[in-house]
Amino acid sequence: MVNVIQEKTPIVTPTDSSFLYSESEECGGQIVYKEVKPDVTTLYVIPDSHLKLYNYLNSIVLPIGFVFRWIASTMLLRNIYQRITKLPLSLWIILFLPLVLYLIGKMPIFKAKDWQE
Repeated sequence: MVNVIQEKTPIVTPTDSSFLYSESEECGGQIVYKEVKPDVTTLYVIPDSHLKLYNYLNSIVLPIGFVFRWIASTMLLRNIYQRITKLPLSLWIILFLPLVLYLIGKMPIFKAKDWQE
């Protein structure tokens, strides 16, 4: 799904790596990651034909992973806290806040670019 393009690095270019997420017509897609080494520059490019599938998978897999981590953390904290005392409502609010904020941020209705159009 990701094409790897390697080019010879110019002599005076410093070593660097960065996530770009920028469109490139010469590469034929979106450059996701660029890694500059002394001898070779490596570009990780998602072709335009795979971009929708890539974004769709990221919008499903990442939230599912976050929810599972949240559930595991909440259950661990709940078990530890129950040994000490009862679970107050304020603790449940604090535990649910990251999940609610994350899911609101992932909802397409609330994206900034949608509000600008």
